[in-house]
Amino acid sequence: MSMLPPREVPDNLPSIEYQKLVLRYQFLVWPRQMAKCSKLLLQSDPSSQGITEERSKQLAMLMTALEATFFATDTINMVQDTASEIVKIAATGVGDAMDKNPFTAQAKKNVLLMAGMAKSLADGALHKVVSDVVLPSVGLPVDFVPPGHSPEHYLAMAMRYEQFGFAEAARMACERAIEADPKGTAGTRARVRMRTRLPLKPVPAAATKQYGAGLKTYVMKEYENAKSIFELLVRNYPDFEWAALMLAKTLIYQGEIERAQDLALKVYRYNPNMIGSHLVLASIDVVAWRPKLLEERLEKIRGLDPTTPELAPFDSVLQMMAGMGCL
Repeated sequence: MSMLPPREVPDNLPSIEYQKLVLRYQFLVWPRQMAKCSKLLLQSDPSSQGITEERSKQLAMLMTALEATFFATDTINMVQDTASEIVKIAATGVGDAMDKNPFTAQAKKNVLLMAGMAKSLADGALHKVVSDVVLPSVGLPVDFVPPGHSPEHYLAMAMRYEQFGFAEAARMACERAIEADPKGTAGTRARVRMRTRLPLKPVPAAATKQYGAGLKTYVMKEYENAKSIFELLVRNYPDFEWAALMLAKTLIYQGEIERAQDLALKVYRYNPNMIGSHLVLASIDVVAWRPKLLEERLEKIRGLDPTTPELAPFDSVLQMMAGMGCL
């Protein structure tokens, strides 16, 4: 049985089934399907949410237009225009009424999320931003981590290096933080970060360069190109956890859930402390609608690092699942 939800949203399902589907589509980043589910949810019983019939029709019309525009990439400007209208409506009393019910509130959030995605897609300067935001522009030297800074500064540097794909610079910054504050909070956080975020083995410079190229194409949503780069990295550097996890994330967006799960499990077996593998598996648990496994997965992540910021969206999904009686 496939772990994927249907690519075409079925008609005439109970509201709770659309509530489940919209969460699963959200983690796949399938905006057209998210739009249709959100529309059907809002159409189901608008009167109980304090939304007039006229307002309900208007919202449904906007979401239908948004759903349709995602069929082709040459209609991005129309998506952006539609998205801006949705944002305006969501900011009115209609949006406030939707917030009173957790499920329609979630539908509203999904619509706003799609509006943000549309804006990013429509922004022709996106590739330039990705290309030009190199480390020196944010004050992060690539070749070394200079001494003389506070432990908090080093910890922040480590997080930024990790964000840009520089594993060894991140490791060096963590080591500086530990040296500067061996028994304090920053030093402790740096140790946790090294253990749960960074690759076990040193990453060669060539792998770092290729990984950066893969990140760039991934952020630009060029998933086929990203997949090719990460496939090559995994083949050439089989112990580079980040490459395997980014390939898994790319595969999720392409609907190749089974292989993404295999890659994440391989990373987990090699490096059980790597939080990234647990986060990828948690995403797959949502897509495959495995509430109990998701609950267990989040507890494992909390055990590794209870301050993990990526837990927040999963906790929200877990609350939604509990509200549906799925736990």
